[in-house]
Amino acid sequence: MTKEELLKQNAKLQQEVELWEEKTKRLRAEFAKAFNWYESKKQFDYGDRKLKSPSWEEIFVEVGKLLSARTFYDLEGNVSENKCAIGDLRRLIEEIEVNNN
Repeated sequence: MTKEELLKQNAKLQQEVELWEEKTKRLRAEFAKAFNWYESKKQFDYGDRKLKSPSWEEIFVEVGKLLSARTFYDLEGNVSENKCAIGDLRRLIEEIEVNNN
């Protein structure tokens, strides 16, 4: 490769890196909005609240918590469904016993 080709490729790669950095910055800002994450205000700071710039680790932890909570809620629903099914089975058994006697 010639020096000119390397410089062109380097410029192209730098542009791609800048685009990825801008994209990740926008995505992290959207997660901050979704999770209502703002920077702490100082005592006499009366300006608009500034969105926090969360790390990907913070985002993944929060998403993991949400997924875990969803699984818990599903589990709670499943237990309720099973209780109803057990109640139906008990009534069916009682009907069978009454009919047999």
